[in-house]
Amino acid sequence: MSVAVEVRRIAWRASLEARGLRAAVRSGMLGLESPGTLRGIAGALRGYGAFGSASRIAALRHGDLPAIVDDRGELTFKELDERVNRLANALTAKGLRPGASVGVLCRNHRQLLIVGFAVARAGLNVIMLNTSFSARQCAEVARREGVDVLVHDRELADAASDVPAALGKLSVALDDPHADELDLLIAEGSATLPPAPTSAGRIVILTSGTTGTPKGAPREDARGFVGVGAMLERMPMLAREATVAAPPLFHGTGLLIALLSIGLGSKLVLRRRFDAARWITAAGRGRDQHDERARRGRLQPLRIHGSRARHDDDTRGHTSRTDLGREAAARVAGPRPRRAWPRSAPRPSRPDLRRDALAV
Repeated sequence: MSVAVEVRRIAWRASLEARGLRAAVRSGMLGLESPGTLRGIAGALRGYGAFGSASRIAALRHGDLPAIVDDRGELTFKELDERVNRLANALTAKGLRPGASVGVLCRNHRQLLIVGFAVARAGLNVIMLNTSFSARQCAEVARREGVDVLVHDRELADAASDVPAALGKLSVALDDPHADELDLLIAEGSATLPPAPTSAGRIVILTSGTTGTPKGAPREDARGFVGVGAMLERMPMLAREATVAAPPLFHGTGLLIALLSIGLGSKLVLRRRFDAARWITAAGRGRDQHDERARRGRLQPLRIHGSRARHDDDTRGHTSRTDLGREAAARVAGPRPRRAWPRSAPRPSRPDLRRDALAV
């Protein structure tokens, strides 16, 4: 490769990073912080990577703001990060070392994210299992991916029955915290930051399995601003709003929406089962209970696909039909959503950031 070609490649990559950085700043994901907060953010990223540090950074920046609202109630960013620390330390005390794998068979609720962040912070691998799997599929995938510990919803105990988890299984009872085995383990762990792992863990999201048994597809830790910028260009999410996410978190789309919401300091509303009418109600409740800007705002769909449901569009005073499906999410936006691009930007001819990043 000639020097000129290499220089052009580096310049093109730098332009993509700058564009991604602008998108992150424009959304409010990045902003002015105190020196102490910046030191904490840098240390978390250096020690735990992007995924393992996500809840820590959110806690440093957004503290007592609500992070997650699910069927158990509300959890602030500080409370979320404390539980992540406790579980990471408890898993290490249980004998798991970097490179070990934790399987997660859970519907959409706080415990799935707590496990994901804690596992990454301890340098372990998290295997996201599909909640629609049969017992045979769960066992086959867990055996192939080398699951050492399985965390599963109590209602999915039958599907988890044949999983060969060498170091045991933990049942999640979201409606009964006293019977929640994961909560009991979390309570045993120390709330202090665990030591940085010797090697980074991985997130493994399974393929759809259209050509056979689903296979694990490891996701590398995100580096730079290109990936984040590409998503924020396509989904105009802003900081400290409210996000109602319907896709399952074991799917890449659902997990991405959740991570963006937490990175932005927004309230993430999760429900274990998707129901179109309840989804609309939850979105409206998020708007009513968040900040003044959100209360004056409107519901803005971010991803729409699938079945139809009727709802009242209270910002226009009439009933309309809206497509809602399993892959749907919304942000509760302010009265004048910020433009995705400045007025001077040539939107139709602007290149696709995600596609361009893959070409570099």
